[in-house]
Amino acid sequence: MKGLPTFEELQKGLYQKDDELSIWLPENFMADENRYEDDILYMRRMYPAIGREITEFVEDECDKMEYAGSMMFDQYPDKLSVMKLVDRIYEKVKYHDEESPYLKCMVQIILCDEMHHRRSRYHRKRRYFF
Repeated sequence: MKGLPTFEELQKGLYQKDDELSIWLPENFMADENRYEDDILYMRRMYPAIGREITEFVEDECDKMEYAGSMMFDQYPDKLSVMKLVDRIYEKVKYHDEESPYLKCMVQIILCDEMHHRRSRYHRKRRYFF
């Protein structure tokens, strides 16, 4: 039985472990990432209609912030900036129920979840490719 792989084996992307060939290649990473994304999309289809609508607005706002140096990728995103985003998205969906305090909470929850998803993906890719 072989122990941990050597540095050279890791650099080549191949090492033998328990008579099983393990390959650390970007294709494997992307296959895992695609399965993860498919699972997220499947679960989001179960959101209620208002949740799916909010998610569209949240994704649009997050798309605008997905660049190096964005506050979304800060170690500790600024709560005030996050709340400004919540307010901006809430303005687009408040026509559904302006009286309910829960709608704004739902926007905040979906935004924080989407930011977490994108931050996690960003850190996984950085760890794998850099």
